[in-house]
Amino acid sequence: MPEIVCVGEAVVDLFAPTGTSLKDADRFIRAAGGACANTSVCLARLGRDVGLVGRVGDDAFGDHLIELIGSEGADTTHLRKLAGHFTTTVLVASPTPDQQDFTIFRGADAELLSVHLDESYIGEATVLCYGSPVFTGTSRDAGIEAVSMARRHGTLVSFDANYRPGLWSSEESARAGISEGIRSCDICKLNEVELEFLTG
Repeated sequence: MPEIVCVGEAVVDLFAPTGTSLKDADRFIRAAGGACANTSVCLARLGRDVGLVGRVGDDAFGDHLIELIGSEGADTTHLRKLAGHFTTTVLVASPTPDQQDFTIFRGADAELLSVHLDESYIGEATVLCYGSPVFTGTSRDAGIEAVSMARRHGTLVSFDANYRPGLWSSEESARAGISEGIRSCDICKLNEVELEFLTG
């Protein structure tokens, strides 16, 4: 069983050329993304025993993510394809060094359910990592249940605030969801923008 379990999103990012807006972009470069997927890969590269729990689409992008994340050394036993859904895809542009624009086509990652979770897999880990996107779809109950499983087994919980406006119906719902995640965790990762957004 992995020492660290990440629960959440694995997505495909399509990046416009630097300095180009989404409106003006005429080509995109594919990259694997999603904060939880990125965390699992970075931890694997650091030599940690890590697994990723999530859902990707039953499509070519889903195959690509499972193969790529697995090739980096993360356990993908619980990163599975979801029939009838596409892999979440994000268009990303950085028209200026201080600005990023996102258009998010939400797919399978939002459909992680509590029944998809294996309590022994989470409970035997030392650390559970998850982030706020899990609160923005049908996956909300799965995020809450993953934390409950971790708590029952004394597993440390790490939460990534990871505010992405396009995932939330309003700023108020985002503050409420992210605050719920912060209350659930032992360690919270957030940046200055997120801190100001949450606290003013």
